Amino acid sequence: MASTAQPDISSELEKKEVPAAGEEADNNPEEPMDEDDEENEDGGDVEEDVVVQIGATYSCRRQDGSYHDAEIVKTRMNKQAGREEFFVHYVALNRRQNEWVDKTRLVIPKPVKEEPAANSTDAETTEDRKAPLKRENDDGSPEAKKVKVDVENSAVSSGDFAEELTCLLCSELFKDPVMVECGHNFCRNCIDKVWNGQESFTCPDCKEVITDKRYTTNRALANLVKKTVSTTAAPAKPTEKPKPAENCPEHDERLKLYCKDDGTLSCVICRDSLKHASHNFLPILDAVGVYRTELSAIVAPLEEALKVTEQLTEEQKEKVEQHKNNVSEFREHIVSEFEKLQSFLKEREEKLLDQLQEQGESLLKEMEANMVKMQENQDNIKETITMANERMNDTDSISFLTGIKSFIDKCQDEQQDVMVSGNTLLSKDLCQGTFKGPIQYSVWKQMKSFIVPCTKEGESLGQQSDPKNVGTSPSKSQVTEHIPPEPQPELIGVQTVWIMGDAVVHRAQARAAELPDGTQLGFPSDKCRLFWFGQTDLYWNEIKNLIKKAENQAPPPNIIVIHAGGNDLPFFSSMALVKVITTDIKIWMEKWPGLRVIWSNIIQRKYSCPGFHKSKIGKSIITVNRFVKRYVAKKGGKFLSHAVIDSKRDTFLSVDGECLSIAGLDLFNKVLKKQLGKCFRRENILGGTPD
Repeated sequence: MASTAQPDISSELEKKEVPAAGEEADNNPEEPMDEDDEENEDGGDVEEDVVVQIGATYSCRRQDGSYHDAEIVKTRMNKQAGREEFFVHYVALNRRQNEWVDKTRLVIPKPVKEEPAANSTDAETTEDRKAPLKRENDDGSPEAKKVKVDVENSAVSSGDFAEELTCLLCSELFKDPVMVECGHNFCRNCIDKVWNGQESFTCPDCKEVITDKRYTTNRALANLVKKTVSTTAAPAKPTEKPKPAENCPEHDERLKLYCKDDGTLSCVICRDSLKHASHNFLPILDAVGVYRTELSAIVAPLEEALKVTEQLTEEQKEKVEQHKNNVSEFREHIVSEFEKLQSFLKEREEKLLDQLQEQGESLLKEMEANMVKMQENQDNIKETITMANERMNDTDSISFLTGIKSFIDKCQDEQQDVMVSGNTLLSKDLCQGTFKGPIQYSVWKQMKSFIVPCTKEGESLGQQSDPKNVGTSPSKSQVTEHIPPEPQPELIGVQTVWIMGDAVVHRAQARAAELPDGTQLGFPSDKCRLFWFGQTDLYWNEIKNLIKKAENQAPPPNIIVIHAGGNDLPFFSSMALVKVITTDIKIWMEKWPGLRVIWSNIIQRKYSCPGFHKSKIGKSIITVNRFVKRYVAKKGGKFLSHAVIDSKRDTFLSVDGECLSIAGLDLFNKVLKKQLGKCFRRENILGGTPD
């Protein structure tokens, strides 16, 4: 507060009349309104050089628009709004209604310049300096200066009424605001929750007792909130955390204690009240230390967990990126591999079509030339017939006999030439083995040099140089999904025969099923059981898969009949294949003691694989049959000879030159039945000679 005396300006204030709302400023022409009065009328604005004194009392505009005397308690600088704010205490009102206001809500009179006057007093007393500057009406009662407040513009543009538009209970903008009897406003839902289940009702703000649970809808406040929300695009968020109240809301005493049971701040009166009876209290500083230590103990493991989580997140991110790269890489690999296959197949297709076109055109030219020659002979014959008919119709004997003998000799020579060469039918057939045979199989054979199935990382079937590795590479049947049927129960005292091999076994089983003897080949099922396991395009390495399949479907074998198709011969040496076959047979005989093996000779084919000499393949078949047959005989086994099929391949082989015809399949089953019958008679199983 200024220590110098202030001039008495009450007389000057009384002389000035404030125009009522809606009146023009020039209603009083004798005393025009100056610029300072206009600022005070537009909302109490004052110039920046006017200083608000701490401890002074001014008329302040409240939230409801009314004016009340307020004492300036302290001041602060609102950095977000860029203005100075003052904490005021309304005289003779509850301290709960104290609030922060800015200078625009204070009615601060302009200091009057000192002028020499005869009736001016020399000095003021200390009490006069502290008294608030007020105006008096005609009846002498103090009244705040009437000001014109633009509520909508001030609330929407500057956000001065953010606190006034906030509900005390939910700390949010009013939603359906209502006013209770004491004049305070709350959200309808908030006040209903507070009063729910209570017998007596009090105001949550001023604690004034409400006679009845009644309130009135504050439509003006609701409209103001609505306009504020609609015109404010992004309400400014407070950068500073609001400072909590330092006094107890119930007893208006300073908060000095902390209740450990309720977890709330309390004053000394709260400690002695029944509400906190037998509760444990700590001084605020001690409670801060205790809970700060406890919180620190919680934060430390959380920080460690955060580090672990961040590390795992990074690793997971790397895994995700690696997975995406793998998907892209594998996709490119798949596309590239299929492009190679398509290119290879397209090349073979074009090559085969060109070969067909060349051979077809060559044969067509020969047959067309022969047809032209036959047409010429036909014309000559017609001409000779015409001439002969004319000579026969000649009535003149001398003319008829003239040169008749030479004419007859000419006709006879022409007839003989026609019969010898002119009427020869020329038939040129395309090579069925090349164009009509198993094209897919032959092309697949050629792809062996192109396709490299991997057995291990960096190793493939085409890269195997050691004969021991023959039969260890995976094949088509190994990668094909196979669900074995349920194994059949073991037959006690019954001879079990496994018949396994390539497409010959597969087709022989189907053929046997059509005949009266069936797949048992006429043997009684109570004495022996025959189980067939055939697979098309069989390679020796796939025999192991057939063995596993047989173990799942049949009892342990007493006899195994093996018919290998010899598909491995074009790609491996005959002795290497013999070594692998004999090694596997030895393993089977050790696994099933007393096992007898019947080796079915590899049948000679009519056509060899493209790119391989037919005689070379034939010699390899003979070599494999001889050495494997010798090994099986040494181990007490037998063999099936197919000499008749080999000698008459045109009769017992199908058109493709590889598979057996119906007659060939019947002959194969007949030889198999004969050899099995010898084995059964040797063991005295059947008790007689089978038909």
